[in-house]
Amino acid sequence: MKKSNKNFLSVDDYKGMPKEITSLSNSESDRGSILVLSAYLEEILASLISEVCISDDEANNLLEFRGPAGGFSLKISLCYALGLINAEEKDALGQIRKIRNAAAHFDRKRGFDVLFTSDKTINHVSNLADSLNLSRPSNQKEKLRESFYFSVRILAGRLFFRISQQKRPVRLLDTKEEINEIKNRLEESAKGKEILEFIQSVLNDKEISSEERTTIFLNMLNALSDPKNFEKN
Repeated sequence: MKKSNKNFLSVDDYKGMPKEITSLSNSESDRGSILVLSAYLEEILASLISEVCISDDEANNLLEFRGPAGGFSLKISLCYALGLINAEEKDALGQIRKIRNAAAHFDRKRGFDVLFTSDKTINHVSNLADSLNLSRPSNQKEKLRESFYFSVRILAGRLFFRISQQKRPVRLLDTKEEINEIKNRLEESAKGKEILEFIQSVLNDKEISSEERTTIFLNMLNALSDPKNFEKN
């Protein structure tokens, strides 16, 4: 299994959590369970995004509150844009976000009673089922709640799998670092040392024009593309 990043959860960190989340959501009101399960999925999305960042610090900058991917909607969009989730999962997470928003805000006509008994939420839960190719639930409150819970479990499982598939990218070298790396690799072979000596002689020859140097170095770049130049002695 993958090791946990410094500030984000890995697959290992989530072990046992589904049972805890289920127990917690079962003890909550409809609104409370929706908020808990939505926050759970949002945290998993953050972990997924962090796995494709070059460092924990960069992941923090991206995912912190008011950061470029600090909100639920932004995390969903970013994951889809990076190819971390598919279109079905993007749509399903979008429906959950809408259900979460309805649960988090006060409705002037119905107060906080905007959950599994409201037409809007019933529609979102039905669309959620459609997104995941599940059967649409009846309009009974318990059936809608069950469908919502089951959809969350499916999405969590898929996202866990995505996390396990990721490999953290390596930071690209700065220009000076890249030049030094090429130089070090060339110094390990006889042919490479010859190339370095030639480059130095070109740099020291004041009679060579800038245009000529450019042409020479372009030819040198072509030569450097040959793996034989990097073979150790």
